[in-house]
Amino acid sequence: MESNERWVSYEAGRYVLLGRPGVAGYPLLAGTVVELCVGGRFQPVRVASGGYCGWYYVMDDGRRGRFALGMQARLCPAVSVAGVGRVSDEPRG
Repeated sequence: MESNERWVSYEAGRYVLLGRPGVAGYPLLAGTVVELCVGGRFQPVRVASGGYCGWYYVMDDGRRGRFALGMQARLCPAVSVAGVGRVSDEPRG
């Protein structure tokens, strides 16, 4: 396991990324950008929340998905700075 590799979990009423046992979970807050393993590869996604949809992620092509407990994820500070502008709520047409 890479040092920044985590898994999606749910605790105290919110989604978090868990890593090694005994390490506090990293909260997935709206606007946070992480890499999720979707379709067998890691992709940058933005965490979003709203309306009846609850918590979900938005991919760079505008597709949305629901978090699944146990999904592999990685923290990616470089992507969260560079990728926020290109990960949007609007689908590309």
